[in-house]
Amino acid sequence: MESKNYFIAGRSFQLKDLTLKEAEAVNKIFKSLAPGSHDNEVVADLSNDEAREFLSIALTPKVEPSFFDDATEEQFIEVFKDFFLARLNQKKNITTFFSGLIKKLN
Repeated sequence: MESKNYFIAGRSFQLKDLTLKEAEAVNKIFKSLAPGSHDNEVVADLSNDEAREFLSIALTPKVEPSFFDDATEEQFIEVFKDFFLARLNQKKNITTFFSGLIKKLN
C-alpha cells in the first residue's frame, strides 16, 4: 500500500497490506457501499463502530478501534478514499496482467 502518513489523535499511521483474514473483515464493511445518484459516486453507509473497525484494520501501527473515537470524519474519509482507490488499482493491475497473459497464450 501507499507510504502516505495519516495523523490521527497525535499519532502517525500508514495504510498496510492486509492479511487474508483482515481483507475478509474489510470486505464485510465494504458490502455497505452502494452506487450513488450521480456517475462515479459511491455512497458508504457505515456506523461509527464500522468506521473505527476499518481504521484499526487498515492502518499500521495496530491500535484498538476505540483509539479512533476522536478521529474526524475528514480523517476517516481520507483514509477510506485512499485505501479504496489503492484496492481498485491492485485489481486493475491483476486484470491487466491476466489480459496480457491470455494474449500471449493465443
